[in-house]
Amino acid sequence: MIRKQALREFLQRQRNDWRRFKKLTADEIEAKKNKLVVKPPIWKKLHLHQKVMFLLGVYMRRFGFFAATGTGKTLVSLAIVRYLMKRGIIKRILILVPNRPNKWEWSREIDKHSPSFKYIVLNGASIRKWSLFHDNPNASVIETYAGMSRMLCTKELIKKRGSKKLIPKLVPNKKLVREFAGAFDGLILDESTEVKNNQTLPYRICRQLSKHAKTVLALTGTPFGRDPIDLWSQLYLLDKGETLGETLGLYRAAFFKENENTWTGFPIWEFDDDKKALLNKFLANRTIRYKAKESDLPKCVQITKYVTLPKDAKQYYDEAKEQLKKARGNYLETKNAFLRARQISSGFLGFKDDETGAKAKFDFFPNTKLEALLALLATIEDKFIVFHDFIHSGDLISTELKKRKIGHVRLYGKTKNEQEVLYAFDKDHKVQGLLLASEAGAMGLNLQIAKYGIFYESPVPVITRQQCQGRFIRQYGVHKTVFMYDFVMQGTADLAILKWHAKGKSLFDGIIEGKAVL
Repeated sequence: MIRKQALREFLQRQRNDWRRFKKLTADEIEAKKNKLVVKPPIWKKLHLHQKVMFLLGVYMRRFGFFAATGTGKTLVSLAIVRYLMKRGIIKRILILVPNRPNKWEWSREIDKHSPSFKYIVLNGASIRKWSLFHDNPNASVIETYAGMSRMLCTKELIKKRGSKKLIPKLVPNKKLVREFAGAFDGLILDESTEVKNNQTLPYRICRQLSKHAKTVLALTGTPFGRDPIDLWSQLYLLDKGETLGETLGLYRAAFFKENENTWTGFPIWEFDDDKKALLNKFLANRTIRYKAKESDLPKCVQITKYVTLPKDAKQYYDEAKEQLKKARGNYLETKNAFLRARQISSGFLGFKDDETGAKAKFDFFPNTKLEALLALLATIEDKFIVFHDFIHSGDLISTELKKRKIGHVRLYGKTKNEQEVLYAFDKDHKVQGLLLASEAGAMGLNLQIAKYGIFYESPVPVITRQQCQGRFIRQYGVHKTVFMYDFVMQGTADLAILKWHAKGKSLFDGIIEGKAVL
């Protein structure tokens, strides 16, 4: 009991110390650096706030850097890892990233700032990945959350609830998880919101990984979107419940209020805003938050381009709105109606072919949004990114750009060599544009070479929108001014999505909760 009390007092002193770190002067930070056992690597490359993050990481070793996009989380975490390796505290780390393009982003950063660091990027099928893993026993590993899950799971036939039907399901293989976890004593969770749900496979596997790791670093600029419930699992992987409770129930009971969902009748948990300050105090135990300084960001000129929905498309849109009203209380039907409404606002409609059952698309003519985008691109001479949600939108835009001989590359689910795409966009002067599927490339990419960021379709989740903006609106960027365009189809969900973003919320979540309509 005495030891527990002493530990609590020690942690309280540490919390207060961490809060003071942000206020340290450059000389005070240098004095703390000089007390370190060995000379820290990459120190001279770090900005003042990055040096603070570095010191926190090497002191605590299990810490969350909730710092805005472009603040240098990757560079800082590399410096921390190299320092701890020089100390002999850790030998091999696992870097988990959200998407395949992020693998090459990390690879590029390592080669640039720490070329002597030994690492491998796991690619190909799981069998090939295991071969690479075993053939390079001393190299650190870069892999996606999904790729790791496939490596460490086996397919089993599981009975569907309420049915005798057996369905294939990925189940963690305990032997493989133990082998994989035992190989690493360090873990970096890039965009740690990928493990925000404690019911998912990546979280369950990361929980086992964190038990073996001496160092765990969680990196994200957006630790949660509209729901602070996402914080619990990320913090648990860092400190096993010391900060936010040993169970999700304890955290929820302490910081949330139980309300009834007006649609489903089931209870929902809403964050108690009166406890915001208290939650921030708790988070200071294991995390530090940095917002991007406006003085270090390029000036962003925001422009909204309004276009009009053609008559035939408007009829289909009105039908989708009616279907959305009728679907009230049915999540799947609501989701499908909302999807159709968004597709129509972009000039097409997806459906299944009656004869073959294959997915097909019907394009409205004219596509006024596409025409407006092409008119804008004809006036642009600098690098640009077009963010889109639908693959078919990317197909349409790419086809038209090829006709106009505008050099461009695409990054989406079907891209085979992400490294070549990113390199071409960054270095090839003939490649002017990048068509980027929001979900595929919203996180972790440094695309500051782009002067224009154009949202052909804005992502619905607030957190994804923020991540997309952070790809080109970055601290210490190459442009003094960048331009952000939104293409909005009047009278559709396009404008409603932006209005809900201004509130920090998702339009679809608002519809589900009965607080919004199209």
